[in-house]
Amino acid sequence: MIHEKLLRIERNREGLPLLGYTAKGLEMAKGYVMDRWLEEVRGQVEAVAGGAELKLSFLMAESPQRNQETVEMLVESMAREADATWLPLLRAWRAAETKRLRGRLRPVIERLERGD
Repeated sequence: MIHEKLLRIERNREGLPLLGYTAKGLEMAKGYVMDRWLEEVRGQVEAVAGGAELKLSFLMAESPQRNQETVEMLVESMAREADATWLPLLRAWRAAETKRLRGRLRPVIERLERGD
């Protein structure tokens, strides 16, 4: 992974080696996580529509240290895929989120409500 420029070795203040992502590696990692989260969302669409409680591992309450860019990538992917059957899940997610992410989810929900 170092050879492929996905990871790099850095040194901390004490000179100890640390393994870290390169920009390319970080983008790949965020994409991988986003794909896993999208699968998690897909798996709950029907359950939430049927009245089940929304349980997503990446909700702010569950994962306060999550990467915001990854969550925004997820919203963009969902916006391309979602149809009206996703509305109960999206509404529940919006209600459980931060103001910033509620703002990202709003246009997706509004588009689906209009039937676009």
